[in-house]
Amino acid sequence: EGPGVRAHALPVSFRSPTGPGPRGGRARRLGCRSLYGVPASPGAGVRGPSLWPGTSPGRGSVRFLPLPIGRGVWQAASMTARAADRARYDRATAHLEAPFALVDLDAFDANADDLVRRAQGKPIRVASKSVRCRALLERVLARPGFAGIMSFTLAESLWLAREGFEDVLLAYPSTDRAAYAELAADPKLAAAVTVMVDDPAQLRLIDAAREGGTEEIRVCLELDTSLRLLGGRVRVGARRSPLHAPAQLAEMARAVARTPGFRLVGIMAYEGHVAGVGDKLAGRPLRSRTVRLMQAAARRELAARRAEVVRAVRAV
Repeated sequence: EGPGVRAHALPVSFRSPTGPGPRGGRARRLGCRSLYGVPASPGAGVRGPSLWPGTSPGRGSVRFLPLPIGRGVWQAASMTARAADRARYDRATAHLEAPFALVDLDAFDANADDLVRRAQGKPIRVASKSVRCRALLERVLARPGFAGIMSFTLAESLWLAREGFEDVLLAYPSTDRAAYAELAADPKLAAAVTVMVDDPAQLRLIDAAREGGTEEIRVCLELDTSLRLLGGRVRVGARRSPLHAPAQLAEMARAVARTPGFRLVGIMAYEGHVAGVGDKLAGRPLRSRTVRLMQAAARRELAARRAEVVRAVRAV
């Protein structure tokens, strides 16, 4: 049990009556909500309390488990832990007053090991907006196979760096001028934090926010991974960045290179339409097949374009 992490089983169950599903008998997958009221995907793992700058101590959350749902019916499902676990958790935390959070560290470590196995040698960067507990971030990053954090905001990035995390990638462009001023003035922060950019205007904004700070700013470019069909008239996937073609990435890299005070250190690409869209939808075989065909086409197209982007940027 690390700092800020308490173990307790929350008495929360989610059940649905057996019977016809909605919309003419379509089945659905039961989800659950954390105590903050934020929907969570089944199978998302175990979450701990929030110990973040500007927040109060966390109110806890529930263990998220996958719920297999049969075709055309709702099946009863229980989110309760096994009775033996519940009893053990209750004994360990009998002196504590609810609400507080359960983090099963054995399950946490097993999930981390499984991620490393599936990554097949690729280092895993942990998304801090999904693990809102510093002690758990420290725990997972101490394990082989994990390297660095992808953060949610620039202010959070600076806080993480001050707390000793040495490789923090900001996932989105930011307009937080005060945070940029801090970043440019502190050599420790500037060495640990990489910011995301996808337009030369963002470089100008960061420069204007420096307020005398002279530290070199590490930047990463984001590649738009969406699949474009019919000459661009149809797009599949989120348009996370205006940088889609290799030439656009190369031009942005040139903009970074000719702007003093910046250093390009990487490129990020997130194919949400592949990673975040289910391809085995209960009761919808045709749609599932369509999704799988789309994802296969997207993977082929992106693999080729991503390689071209890397070659184009390295040539700058």
